[in-house]
Amino acid sequence: MENYEQEKMMCDCEEEHYLQTQKIIVGKNAEEKLIDSLCFGKHNKILIVADNDYAFLGNILQKVKMQHKEINKVIINEKAKICIAETLQDYGQELVVAVGGEELVSICKYYSFSLGCQLIVVAFDNFIDITFSKFARLFDGVLFNIYVTECPIEIYVFEQKTDFVNLQTYYITGKYISLFDDIVAEMVFKKTICQRMKNFLKQTLSNYVNKKPQTKIQKWRTNTWVLIRLGQAMSFYNQTRGFCGGDYQLASLMQSQCVSADFLELYTIALKLNVNSYTSFFDNYTFGREVNVNKHIDAVSKLLKISPTEALRRIDGASLIIDNKEITKVANNYIPYIKTVLKKCLNKIFFVTSTINHPVNVLKKYKFDAYRVQKSFALTPCLFASPTTLHLIAGFGFMDKLLNE
Repeated sequence: MENYEQEKMMCDCEEEHYLQTQKIIVGKNAEEKLIDSLCFGKHNKILIVADNDYAFLGNILQKVKMQHKEINKVIINEKAKICIAETLQDYGQELVVAVGGEELVSICKYYSFSLGCQLIVVAFDNFIDITFSKFARLFDGVLFNIYVTECPIEIYVFEQKTDFVNLQTYYITGKYISLFDDIVAEMVFKKTICQRMKNFLKQTLSNYVNKKPQTKIQKWRTNTWVLIRLGQAMSFYNQTRGFCGGDYQLASLMQSQCVSADFLELYTIALKLNVNSYTSFFDNYTFGREVNVNKHIDAVSKLLKISPTEALRRIDGASLIIDNKEITKVANNYIPYIKTVLKKCLNKIFFVTSTINHPVNVLKKYKFDAYRVQKSFALTPCLFASPTTLHLIAGFGFMDKLLNE
């Protein structure tokens, strides 16, 4: 797919939406198209940054140099830490080519944006929707945060046999939690979310669950295009809020405690926890006591191994509810409708994921015991500003019991 017309659209939400990505190539001819772009494109100084010394990189370097262009290669086998992006050497390049998974791509986005370079993304293995957007997921030393960075001008995904297909399926179907959280955010928290964006997400997910790919490579193609669409939509609507719910936030908090862990693997745990919590919450909906903020500050400090002062700074600005009677009233009014929407969303998740057998014991692999999982679940609403159903649960004391020693 090629889109050279960067048309801008003024939306009903009073925001101007537009796409910056000009070319998207997925499949067997992606490598050939990438070489053509680098050899005959306008950039004469190119830097390839990869998370592995892939065999095809040698061929690319040789052919680009034959066009009398300056091209360098750097291998970075690191997780997505902001310090890596900030200390990467400037080679005087006009174009950065990021070759690898989500961690490497996020590093390159931040790096490119900082130096004013354009960016091409060549995605491998554990990519998600954010990989194909202008946003980057980077660890700042305490938490994984989202940064607005460089939008890729071109995207390439080589056809590959990957073990991440099932994990990506979990991740995509988990977007129904995001869809549900958007409804809660609008109704209960009075947050405005672009109607066009909501319609796009709903239609994309509906089309996805109705497809029946039979082989692993068909599943890979389907997942890849859906993730690209979602990532491009994030850039188009200039936000991640409507695309990332409480499940995403919980997985990010768990990864912050174990930076070497794979986000997609942790996400399977986060999705199950969210599904269970949302179901029990709406089955037994009674308001408890107000949340104990001091208890949350202490728990954040211990879990993330930071000072209470730093914990308070991180919590500041989050949508943690404290004795809000208006929220109580609004939530009670909408509970019957919200329960109906939740049931529909969960049915769609189970419809797709019920046939997936996830063989890896993720919690054991990354040494997450019950204490760390419970505390992560209880503290997620404290550390993310975008309100979700988890914020509603936490705000009325349902998670305080998980913070007791």
